[in-house]
Amino acid sequence: TGAMLPQPWYAHRMARNALNNWLKVRLASKLGIVANVNFPKPNDVVMTIRQLLAPAPAAILNQDFMRWRLFSLLGSEEFQNKFPDVAVYYRQEEIKRVALSIKLADLFDQYQVYRTETITQWNQNQSGPESYEQWQQWLWYQMRVDVPFRMQDRTELVAELLQQLNKPGVPELLKEQLPAIHFFGLAVITPYYMNLFHALSAHIDVNFYLVNPAPEQYWFDYLSEQQIARKVARFYKGKVQHSDSPDHLLPGNSLLLNMGIIVKNSFRLLFQNDVLINIYDYVEPLAQRKPETLLEKIQDDIFQNALPSGYKFRESDRRDGSITVNSCFTPLREVEVLYNYLVQLIDEKGAQLSPQDIVVMVTDIDTYAPYIRAVFESAKPNFPFNIADESLSAGNNLFSALRLILEIDAEKFTAESVLEILESPLVRMRTGISDLEQIRMVVRQAAIRFGQEGDRELETHLYSWTNGLKRIIYGICIGGEQPYFDGTDEVYPLDSVEGNAVPEIIRFYQFVTTLINFVNRRKEARKLDAWVEYLYELVDALIFRSGEKELEDYHRFVRLMETMSAAESSEEINFEVIRYSLQESLTLAKRSHAFSSGGVTFCSLIPMRSIPAKVIAMLGMNFDAFPRRETKLNFSLFGTITTWFH
Repeated sequence: TGAMLPQPWYAHRMARNALNNWLKVRLASKLGIVANVNFPKPNDVVMTIRQLLAPAPAAILNQDFMRWRLFSLLGSEEFQNKFPDVAVYYRQEEIKRVALSIKLADLFDQYQVYRTETITQWNQNQSGPESYEQWQQWLWYQMRVDVPFRMQDRTELVAELLQQLNKPGVPELLKEQLPAIHFFGLAVITPYYMNLFHALSAHIDVNFYLVNPAPEQYWFDYLSEQQIARKVARFYKGKVQHSDSPDHLLPGNSLLLNMGIIVKNSFRLLFQNDVLINIYDYVEPLAQRKPETLLEKIQDDIFQNALPSGYKFRESDRRDGSITVNSCFTPLREVEVLYNYLVQLIDEKGAQLSPQDIVVMVTDIDTYAPYIRAVFESAKPNFPFNIADESLSAGNNLFSALRLILEIDAEKFTAESVLEILESPLVRMRTGISDLEQIRMVVRQAAIRFGQEGDRELETHLYSWTNGLKRIIYGICIGGEQPYFDGTDEVYPLDSVEGNAVPEIIRFYQFVTTLINFVNRRKEARKLDAWVEYLYELVDALIFRSGEKELEDYHRFVRLMETMSAAESSEEINFEVIRYSLQESLTLAKRSHAFSSGGVTFCSLIPMRSIPAKVIAMLGMNFDAFPRRETKLNFSLFGTITTWFH
């Protein structure tokens, strides 16, 4: 067993849960068991401190609230008259309006951390001279004042906490409840957090454990060849000052300087403070040996910030197997080549290498996940594996079933789109349907192709769901193949369902009629809380009933609905807007609990994912996918990645 920690502690994690789960697995292997271990983000640490120092805190501004408030403000006549150049983009197009509100909510959330001085000005109803800032400032200010209760933004939160620290007795309370904070795996540091944590360090211990790829070199003023080329071009075009002339530029290792921009900016921010420079402590590597393989030589060049390389690479270096590059013609073939390589590697290494020592990083995990499952679940020998970072709606789960139901076309209502919903295990369990092949055969025999009612003039009603379901039910109830006039049409009963198949078909009939009812209810615009109620009813009727058993995705769904309800929008909203907003939320939310849960781990390729592994593979390294190209919004206040660092 491990010794108990002598005092409360916090471990910071990055935007993903990867490092947290990896650390839990390693702690469990060392201690035998790990439980009740919390890895909060920096913002979670701030919220914990807020609970200690502010007994009755105000509600905090969040993206979900901002999304729907901005949606309403963008649709107001006042905004459209005041900023017609912006309004012309989305006028009469609700999808464009909600898309813009989602982007703005995300930007406003980032501004609070990276552009605190701008938010402070906006709160005072002041704006910069640029037109693209003025309309954003108007939206920000109106969003916060035109509500029954005013939510607190992050800049105001930090200002409040700094004031609380100056009150008598508060530092002692903080030291008693939270004597130390330890930050691990930190890549991005911003002035927003540094101002608060620096003030906290006067009363409690605040420790940062940072990864520095070249700890023995002061490489933060160096530039890669590409960065130098851009600066030289700007210099000769007269767009930079004389102090930035090419004579002052220091060339360094391109891999270090291109891939380490985030770390570089964080260290430069820290080193602006003389106190932090003096207490900076460099931890010596556990062991150093002369690099022998190609990978080790490249790593040592990064470690030394070497340019040019300190090594003469030989033909034998290219063939030592430490770095392998494969060119494949499809994603499926990529995964097959990876599987074959891992089989060969484990055969060679034997007991020295296990599947859990292997991490595979993928540029687009949702695209590659089906191929990974197809190859690794069917190939022999089997490798245990897990896939992290998939979007919530990927795979067969509650959110994927909900996505299929929301995407079904009310006009076309094709047979295949309905049957695809029944591919979901949760839907089949909820409806009691088990024999999908029997259902498909009956739908085919009933000549159901598309449309709820069909068109009588075009005679497509003969291939509609209404006609087909009549044929199925009349075949069960009446029998025979003689036509039956039901007062509107002559219906030819489908006399092919009998015996044990009857209850299955009755359940299918109930499923389709319920689905049609929910699809038809979309036609009317509703308020946001009414749509939340609609989604609750839909999930309960067709996917999962609360209380039957525990389902993690259902708890996620409830939290998602609660955030939508909190927005309290009074505007009547069309279904297409709700669907777009919900799909965006499901796409952005990722699953990361599977990271390092045993076997080969497949995960997203993201910056500064510092996961120790003996073998690291990468998939999807196509020219248009890596390095990732961020599409900059033309109205964003972020000029460059390093806008916040000055």
